[in-house]
Amino acid sequence: MDILTSKNQIFYSLKLFPIITFCFSIHREYPSTSNKGITTLHFYCSQSQIFSRKSRKIFETEKQRDGESIARFDCGGTLKIKINTVLRKVSLELTHKILHARPEKVTVTDEIKATIKQQLHLAPKEIFSSLEADNLKLTQKQVHYWWTRQIQELYKRDDNQLVSTKMLLEDAQYEILLHNCEAGTKYIGFVTSFFNKMKSNKEIIFDATCK
Repeated sequence: MDILTSKNQIFYSLKLFPIITFCFSIHREYPSTSNKGITTLHFYCSQSQIFSRKSRKIFETEKQRDGESIARFDCGGTLKIKINTVLRKVSLELTHKILHARPEKVTVTDEIKATIKQQLHLAPKEIFSSLEADNLKLTQKQVHYWWTRQIQELYKRDDNQLVSTKMLLEDAQYEILLHNCEAGTKYIGFVTSFFNKMKSNKEIIFDATCK
């Protein structure tokens, strides 16, 4: 059995013929109160009937979607992972009663990615609205994912956020007054063109609304 993990999900493949892969979604995470260093994670199969819920009617026509709901099964799919950081051991307890079908995976084509890249100045929701009529299986989540990845390519200069910000400001020829991007309290201060327009004013009034 092979196991791959992501942020909130875990995937496992059974070495059968053909190879079948299931996806588990996290249900609960809790540390042991009696044994320090032990944390237990509980997962359910993402297609388990335990996640079934009555669909909520959306009355606003423009917000309605015609996508099919995910197929649910009485598979009893559960996965428990116990992590012992003291002994550096991990134990897994897996239960899955039936081998049910997985939902069809719809990939995002290069053409759709190119269209998203041409509209990075728009919000993901607006881009999705322009694409959904010709791509019925495309989801707003997929559009948001590729919008985020492509817009990062434009602005991300370094994995450290403040280092990346400093490099981006330098590229734009902003004056950086002070910065500390590595240790202790991290900060960055810079001057924008707005400052030059306002520095000759004798009085500046701010109207702030707090909730």
